Amino acid sequence: MKTATMCGVFPILVTPFDEKGRVDEESLRRLIEFNLDAGVHGLGVALGSEIFKLSEAERDQVTRLV
Repeated sequence: MKTATMCGVFPILVTPFDEKGRVDEESLRRLIEFNLDAGVHGLGVALGSEIFKLSEAERDQVTRLV
């Protein structure tokens, strides 16, 4: 079986937070749109650096939005 190779630009998105420490969905949507408009080939979710900050529900929220 041949394995697909990912090629192109795949930026890792940061997770924006509001002043109360919640995931800022609107800012995340703008960040996604900015990158897509710039012509990236895919998006990575930066759950690695925020993994200890986010609850399971917040990780699901970010993944669903992206």
